[in-house]
Amino acid sequence: MKITVLFSIKWIFLTIIAFLLSLFLIEIGERHELTIMEGIMGGTIIGFAQWIVLVNYGISGAWWWMFWNIISWGLMASS
Repeated sequence: MKITVLFSIKWIFLTIIAFLLSLFLIEIGERHELTIMEGIMGGTIIGFAQWIVLVNYGISGAWWWMFWNIISWGLMASS
């Protein structure tokens, strides 16, 4: 698959929007630490947004990206 400029723009735009949405929903700024569940919620939001871009470009197994996003954000929050 050739990565195009449009792919990069969509990826960056949706990642920023998803990250801001997760900040708004989880209210990270009010506490110093996240719970594991909040990390999982944030990872789900961001992973889903990125999954949309991957699926639109026909990348097989794109759901793995969302799965590992959820796991990694949950692990980061637990540390």
